[in-house]
Amino acid sequence: MRMKKLPIIILICLFSASWVQAEPLHITFDPASRPGGSIGIDSWTENGIFFTGPNGFGHSDSGKEARPDNGTAYLSFAIGPPQTLMIQSIDSTPFQLFSVDLAEYSILFDRPKDITFIGHKNDGTTVTQDFTL
Repeated sequence: MRMKKLPIIILICLFSASWVQAEPLHITFDPASRPGGSIGIDSWTENGIFFTGPNGFGHSDSGKEARPDNGTAYLSFAIGPPQTLMIQSIDSTPFQLFSVDLAEYSILFDRPKDITFIGHKNDGTTVTQDFTL
């Protein structure tokens, strides 16, 4: 049985009180952990942003036939119980998630998939945004 994977490519803006103007950080997940293929990893750090999850995730290279491809590597998660991906700055600087590119890969299980983002604000409140792929 094939597993459904949800590749994620993320664009993040970081804001700090000491910055006059924040520039967006483009997180591309490059270079791939296994050029031309995929491998399971526990975490990923890029441009001061740390990604981790309790069950790890796949890290795949771009350019693979019948897979999502926007020219960069991506993270993927197997079908099953809900998966968690924690995104945080390595120095605890607050940041704003500006944009995210989500793709559902499945030719066998083409059912909609719900994705929920939960943001934790400095004042202790949360912001939630749901997407359906």
